[in-house]
Parts: sequence; C-alpha cells; structure tokens
Amino acid sequence: MELNQSTLPQYLKVLADKGVVFEKTPSYLSMKGVVGDSAVDMATVANGGIPAAAAQVIDPMIIKQLFAPTVATQIYPEVKKGTWAVQDVLFPRTEEAYEIVAYDDRSRAGSTHVNANWEQRRQMRFQGMNEWGDLEQEKYGMALIPYVAMKQAAGVDAINRFFNKSYMYGISGAPNFGIMNDPALPAALTPITTADGKVKWADKDAVGIFNDVKKTFTNLAAKNQGLVQETSPMKLVVSPSDNASLSAINALGTASAIDLIKKTYTSLTVVVVPEFGTPSGGLIQLIAESLGGTPVGNTVYTEKMRAFPVFVEHSMTSQKLAAGTLGTVIYRPSGVVQMTGTL
Repeated sequence: MELNQSTLPQYLKVLADKGVVFEKTPSYLSMKGVVGDSAVDMATVANGGIPAAAAQVIDPMIIKQLFAPTVATQIYPEVKKGTWAVQDVLFPRTEEAYEIVAYDDRSRAGSTHVNANWEQRRQMRFQGMNEWGDLEQEKYGMALIPYVAMKQAAGVDAINRFFNKSYMYGISGAPNFGIMNDPALPAALTPITTADGKVKWADKDAVGIFNDVKKTFTNLAAKNQGLVQETSPMKLVVSPSDNASLSAINALGTASAIDLIKKTYTSLTVVVVPEFGTPSGGLIQLIAESLGGTPVGNTVYTEKMRAFPVFVEHSMTSQKLAAGTLGTVIYRPSGVVQMTGTL
C-alpha cells in the first residue's frame, strides 16, 4: 500500500489488525512522512507551547522497527491472538487418529478421532514511558539531533527486547512460557561421547558434531512416524559458541560440520540464539517447522503496541507505550528435540 493522506485510514486499519493501537487516532499524514494530528510541515522544534494535537506524531519507520524480526520470531513465527482486555487465552493441542477398512456398500466401519487438550496462557501487559523536556529537546536540536524521534525509536526497541525475552523465558509465576522452558518440552538428550572421550562440540570434529545432530533428528523422526523426513523444513537452534563449532572440519579436511548437516537435511536453517549458551552446558533444539500442515509453535502477542496520547505539561512532554505478550505457545511438542551438554 502506498502511504499517503488518502490511504491513511486503511493504513491505520491494517496496523490495528496487527495489534498497533493509537489511543488518539492520527488523522493526518504530513508531507515529510510523519503521521500525526497536524497536516502542517513544521520546521521548528516542538515545545510545550504547541497544541497537544500537534504533538501526536509517529514516524512510519517506527512501525517497520516494531515488526522487525527478533531472534525468537526467527524460531517460531509471531502471531496476534486475543486483545489486551483478555486475561487468559486457551490454545488447543490436538491429536488425530483414524481407522480405515475395506469398502462395502452396507458397512459403516471405519472412523476418525480427534482429541484436544486446552493449554492456558496468561497475558502479561507491560509498559514504558517516553519523556522529554523542552530545554532538553532544544539543546539536542542545536546539534541537529532528532531527539524525539530517537526517543520513540528507543521506546519501540525496548518493547521488542521485552517481547523477545518473554518469548524465550515466558513470565515467572504465571502460566506464560517460553521457547526454553515450556513444561511440555521433551527431556533433553545428551551428546554422543566419541571414541577418544570427547563430548563438547568445541572438542569434536565435523563428523562428531554431525552425529549429535543426526541423533536429534533420529529422535524427532521416530516420534512423529514419518511426518518428519530429511527434506522437511527444520530449524537447528544453537548458541553462538556452538554455531562457531559448526565450522569444524572432518579428519580429511574436505567438509565442515555445517556442510555435512545441510547436505543431509536439505531444508534445515540454523538460528543462532545467545540465550542458548546456558551455564548448564549449552542447549540446542531441532524443531520441525510444521507437522501435517500444522505449525509446531508460535510466538504470540495480544497487542504489539498501544500508543497513548502525547501529554504536554508545562515544560515537558510524555507518552506511554504499552503491549501484551502471551509468550511462546508450542502446539506440537513432539516437533521439538533438545540436547544439552554441547558447551
């Protein structure tokens, strides 16, 4: 969609559907690409002497920053569920079974069955405040620094960082879990000990590391009875240190571990996650992207950002930003295999 004054209502509707809410709805788009309640292209630095409506602005680039991929959303796609008013959201974990028999005109044999368990997730609403003073802003303006825009960008970055943290760890003390601690995750495997006693990836050659990845894939394939094959789209999630070890060469010096892995698992993607460098010996996960057409998991939010009205008070201006997270929801835990002890 081309963003201009005539398409602004549609643009705001798309943002609302994606979970970006403006408590005070912008109604004008300035020619400089700033969304706000004023259609005037102001060349002067904003201050407490202007109407509050004119201060209600947001740079469209902020929206792109808000939806920029984080590490967690590279593992599981991000989706919106519910609204910021709901307290809990229920997600189904389903299992199908069937019986097929030979056809007969008078037979009613054969059946299909579906079982669903409902998983509760509690919303965590969070907020941040942007504040700036008139003198503070004017001093930055003397150096041609767009201070308010930088404040807005920092506020959006803070929201994204907290989203990423909640998607990794969930929220302590609530039924809100993350990629690393969902209670439905399977018990972790351990690396294979090589003939010369090596366990950690940093000490192994390419074949030793490949054998550990093969062990996780064998477990993944066995649990899912043909739904996961070598050509299935998968993600290998590793710490930065383990990612560096993937460049280890085999004894003949002809191939690295990542070469062997990608040659065997042709649709595998490596995702590097700093949080996986755990003190307990590191963590890797091999994740099937989907099982039978159903996604294995999603990172879930209720609202990506709720921007409250800009408040001008005497010689300072402020704006509250809020959002809501449901953590990471893993619908099909059998699509995940873990291994610890690689570091």
